[in-house]
Amino acid sequence: MTSLRQGIFAGLLAGFVQAALYFFDYGPGNDLAGIARWLGLHSTDTERLLGFVMLIILGGVFGLLFGLLQRGRVIALGRALLLGVATGVVYWIVLVVLFGMVINHIGIDFGGFLYSFVPLLLYGMLLGAFYYSGSVKRAEYI
Repeated sequence: MTSLRQGIFAGLLAGFVQAALYFFDYGPGNDLAGIARWLGLHSTDTERLLGFVMLIILGGVFGLLFGLLQRGRVIALGRALLLGVATGVVYWIVLVVLFGMVINHIGIDFGGFLYSFVPLLLYGMLLGAFYYSGSVKRAEYI
């Protein structure tokens, strides 16, 4: 159970960092509208806020998935980072490819691919690093 809780916490924290990066990149929240469009939640009034909140919520969901995959295993930094990057790739496939391209028919060029893929890889690396740092601190206090 602690791995699930730790995964959710690491996912929410990494999702918040990712949402903050999307907020500060290219103006105040302009990129968050793209996140809402991928999910089909865009409206002119609330798309930035919805994009911000959805990145944090989806970060927690994929953090839970990460915690499920790490359950019962010895935590090593390399494994946590590699599994985190793999989770980031799955996150990209679900969010951009499935929701954005297949369901909502949003086209993506090479620049759009890099613009969506690299931050989600960064999310995965942060997820693995936050999960590992939480497990190391927990192991030191026990």
